[in-house]
Amino acid sequence: MGFTRRRTLAEEHHWRARQPAAAPGWNAATSGAGHVGPTQLAPVYRALRKAFEDGANEPGAADFYYGEMEMRRHDRTGTTRAERGLLHGYWMLSGYGLRASRALGWLAAAMLVTIMLLMGFGLPRDDPKQVATGIVPPGGGRVTFEIGKEDPRDPTGNRFTGERFEKALNVTLNSVIFRAADQDLTTTGTYVQMTSRVTEPVLLGLAVLAVRNRVKADPDRGVQTSKFPSVHALDQLLDGLDVGAARRRQLVHGARGVGTGAWTGALCR
Repeated sequence: MGFTRRRTLAEEHHWRARQPAAAPGWNAATSGAGHVGPTQLAPVYRALRKAFEDGANEPGAADFYYGEMEMRRHDRTGTTRAERGLLHGYWMLSGYGLRASRALGWLAAAMLVTIMLLMGFGLPRDDPKQVATGIVPPGGGRVTFEIGKEDPRDPTGNRFTGERFEKALNVTLNSVIFRAADQDLTTTGTYVQMTSRVTEPVLLGLAVLAVRNRVKADPDRGVQTSKFPSVHALDQLLDGLDVGAARRRQLVHGARGVGTGAWTGALCR
């Protein structure tokens, strides 16, 4: 899985660089620097995100939302095991609703699996034909017909043909938009379609959400406010961390600079 560049706190760099399986690109702390972990960094990211949102800059807050969720996912003391599992799934599927390419990749994979299952097991051998049955009275008169359809028969022989691919693709595309295709299916195919009608629209929704979060217009751009109520809260949070006074001034100055984008070296990568 590739990495997407985002703005992070230097302390996250230091924490990740200390991990046994650290990926390349994270900067290690200098000698004598204090160490903090996800428990301390999550509220700092939350405060920075809130500062951006208060400045009507939701796209700019996305990186700090991502950092907050990452710290919660790795926090083994303040986050329960069940919550960490949900966050891990959310991260894997769509990068916390911020990585559209990841959600689209999962959607493409799910559609491919659905098509292969339908071609192999879901489409019947032949399209069932309607059958009309009735009884003619001995002395003549009115005849009543009962019209039914043969049960779909499991496929045999060559199942991966162009015609079957076209039918499977039609069923899959309809599942993505939560519609049932007018196609007869075997029992296995019916369950495959039911599963795809649940999972694939969700993945499509996550992709749309990620695009929206990244490109959402800022209606008040150019009329930014310079007051951020969370700056004071951020200063209070930093009091409880192993962060020096100079470092605290950098972070708080960065939060106040949201409106003009004037960030200090405290935010990197």
